[in-house]
Parts: sequence; structure tokens; C-alpha cells
Amino acid sequence: NDNSGNLLSDPGFENGGGAWVLTTGGAVPITSSTPYSGSYCAACPVLNYTGPDQLVPVIPGNQYFLSAYFKTDAGVTGGPIFISWVAYEADKITIVTAANCTSFSPSTSWTQLSGMTSALPVGTAWLAFRVTINPTITGSGNLYVDACSVQCAVPAQQIVSVYASTINGFIIANQI
Repeated sequence: NDNSGNLLSDPGFENGGGAWVLTTGGAVPITSSTPYSGSYCAACPVLNYTGPDQLVPVIPGNQYFLSAYFKTDAGVTGGPIFISWVAYEADKITIVTAANCTSFSPSTSWTQLSGMTSALPVGTAWLAFRVTINPTITGSGNLYVDACSVQCAVPAQQIVSVYASTINGFIIANQI
């Protein structure tokens, strides 16, 4: 059951960010100079597709609400910055599906990114949550990320299919 709240470990980077990796590899840099909430946030260098990334276990059929706050240094231009997700099989290598949820242009003020996944296909075991910089970003500075969340929004058992047919002019419906 994954209906118990935020599935991410260290969602606010308060424990050193060890549960996170950069999408381009390596540890996520942490800073105390400008957090959205708490005492720390991620401070990722502005490079193509760089940002914090974390895998969480998920249940096929469920939909997930994804959220994070971001801001950039004043020298960062272009865009966009987005939340993306990748659904993996149990081997954490084979991709089942992927999408970008939402995007915004760089901003020096904290801005919330949020969106929903589609219902995850059969075979999905892991979801990679990513706040990512598009390669059209230019300039120098950091992407700051804080208060991240992955929560089950629509459990599979709430997604109902109905089979309907007519018999002697009456509609007969069965929940599948």
C-alpha cells in the first residue's frame, strides 16, 4: 500500500540529500543559504538535464501527484525547468513509460511545480521523480529545489471499469 503520504526519502534535503542523485550522476549538492522550508535545499549546477532524481517503489495502475518548489540564481536564463517521471520495471533499468508533467521558466522566487502521472502500466515497480533543467537553459548559477513530494493520488482500486450489455432491452452493467 502506498497511500500513506509522501513516498520520497529526505524530500526537503534536511538529512544531507543522500537519498538523491543528480540526473547526470553524482551526489546532489546541498545548501543552507536559501531553503524554501526547513534548513536546507538542493543546489544543482545549471547543466543540461541536471537536477535531483530519486526512485520510489510504486504500484501499477495507480496515479501519482508530483510536486516540488524551485528557484534559480539571477544569471540563469532560457528554459524550461520541469518535473519529469520515468516508470521502470523491477530491474530499475527497463523503462515502461515516461513523461514531463509541468514546466516553468527560470525564476529567482520560489515557484511550485506540480502534476500527475498517468495510471502506471502493468509491470511498473519504480518511479523516478526528477526536477530537470532543459538544455536550452543558459547562464551560470544554480537550480534550487526543495519540498519535493510524490503521493498516490488515485489508487488502482478506485479506477473502475464497467462492462455493459443489453438483454431484452434492459442495460445490464457489471463492475470489473
